[in-house]
Amino acid sequence: MRVAPLSAVILGFACRQPVAPAAAVRDSGASYFPGSLLFAAFNSGYGYFWWTFPLHRGGTDAGVIAASGSGGQWLFVIPSLDLVVAIAAQSGAGLDLLYDGLLPALR
Repeated sequence: MRVAPLSAVILGFACRQPVAPAAAVRDSGASYFPGSLLFAAFNSGYGYFWWTFPLHRGGTDAGVIAASGSGGQWLFVIPSLDLVVAIAAQSGAGLDLLYDGLLPALR
């Protein structure tokens, strides 16, 4: 039986079965390269298909794991807060929303 990747994730979640080894998930969210100039003001890094950002603006940790889409779409994963946030917007201000709105509201 062939199962599409998204379906495999949904089925794995529903059945409480891992869909990837824990080490692969952990390693995919690590920062291996300096981030792009586009996100330089946020002290970004880049791993395996994921951006990393500090939990606090200007910090040096990689506490925020993020995916960036077209036109302001963002997915933020913040393991220390047990939080996942999806943003669908028409502006690219997702990082400003994260640092100036969302994270301060959670503190």
